[in-house]
Amino acid sequence: RVPIAAAEGSFPAGELLWLGRDGRAWELAEAVPVAGADPAAARGGQARSPMPGTVIAVLVEPGTAVIDGQSLVVVEAMKMEHPVSAAAAGIVAEVLVRLGDLVALDQVLAVVAPPQDAAGLTAAAP
Repeated sequence: RVPIAAAEGSFPAGELLWLGRDGRAWELAEAVPVAGADPAAARGGQARSPMPGTVIAVLVEPGTAVIDGQSLVVVEAMKMEHPVSAAAAGIVAEVLVRLGDLVALDQVLAVVAPPQDAAGLTAAAP
């Protein structure tokens, strides 16, 4: 199954569309977004590796106050640097990697807690 997006009214809700080519067939269904869903909240404040690679920089430590989009860790893969950023403002609760660590695709590198959930953590200067 492959979710698809269609222009409003062009694809009847709840219906399936079959696509065929070269003797192969695919069943397509419309992806329906969930109202009020917050992608950052769904990730639970976890900063994950975008691809397998090596950690070449750890820019924060537990207790550091961060803003939305701030780089936390840098992963090198395929001779390119990939900064991994905070999905929302908060306080770094955990840093799960060290400089030189090999990381897997989608591995959790750091966890950022919302400010109200960060009781007991002290904000560090950037």
